[in-house]
Amino acid sequence: GTSTTEATDAAGTTTKAETKEKDTVSSDGTKTTTVKVTSSEDPKGLMNKTWSKEKVEVKADAEGNVEKDSYSKSVDNAGTSHAVTAKTEKNIKSDGTVETISTDKSVTDPKGLGNKTVAETEVVKEKVPHGGTTTIVTKKIDGETVEHTVK
Repeated sequence: GTSTTEATDAAGTTTKAETKEKDTVSSDGTKTTTVKVTSSEDPKGLMNKTWSKEKVEVKADAEGNVEKDSYSKSVDNAGTSHAVTAKTEKNIKSDGTVETISTDKSVTDPKGLGNKTVAETEVVKEKVPHGGTTTIVTKKIDGETVEHTVK
């Protein structure tokens, strides 16, 4: 369903929010849940409107495999743009090994300064039945690897 709110306070700041949620099931039994949220705040006469948009989608099948995608974007009152993309996949292999892969990408772009920063992180975790767990973490800033660890 969809829900919407809008309010203006005594100082004239208008706040709006909208949430949309949808569930679907495909012919193979995969369930998908999608949630979208949009919000804004606009102080009267200050020309510094802020806003944000978020979307989260989760897919799950009967075998226990799960995929989650999320995206958010916002602009703060200084005009700086922030965007974050995240994806998590949980896969159960035929031998019982559970593999989880998480990737995050964050982009920060101050208004008019030409100094955008991109930070990326990938975590791969593999848990074998009756055994241990291996975790590999890779972090990059503006395309350059700043950390790579295996535990």
